[in-house]
Amino acid sequence: MAAAPNYDIMSQALEDLANELSLVAQAPAPQQLLGILQQLLQGQQQQIQGQHELQQQLVQVQQQLQQDIQQLRDEFHAESRLLPLRLLNLNAPRDAPLSFPTNVVLPQPHAQTKADLLRLTDAECQSLATALGIDLSADDLILMWRQQIMDYLGCGETAT
Repeated sequence: MAAAPNYDIMSQALEDLANELSLVAQAPAPQQLLGILQQLLQGQQQQIQGQHELQQQLVQVQQQLQQDIQQLRDEFHAESRLLPLRLLNLNAPRDAPLSFPTNVVLPQPHAQTKADLLRLTDAECQSLATALGIDLSADDLILMWRQQIMDYLGCGETAT
């Protein structure tokens, strides 16, 4: 004997099928789907382009940081090479001979003592500063130029 059909199960299945069919009617048309997919693809391409641009900016920042760090190292080493000279000049009496960097060709004649530095003329300041690698501002007074040279050499005095 054959089993009797279960109308409750069949009814539920048909109802589920009707619900699914109503969803199919709401699905976008193929052209609409293609448009949506193209928009998504375009958005992803823009994001990728933005990531590439950001990566390039990061590389530039990293290169600039490396250059800045190298410059700071160079400045630190240059300053640290001057420390012994500056300590000698700091403790030297006002009329004692000053120490100058050994790798510098000094103009002749040049100041020999702290007292001599205090009497430098404009031309002598410019000549000595150029030899020492000190940038003097044209707007500064000669007292400021003398002070820059004295500070560079570690004289520990104020040009007055």
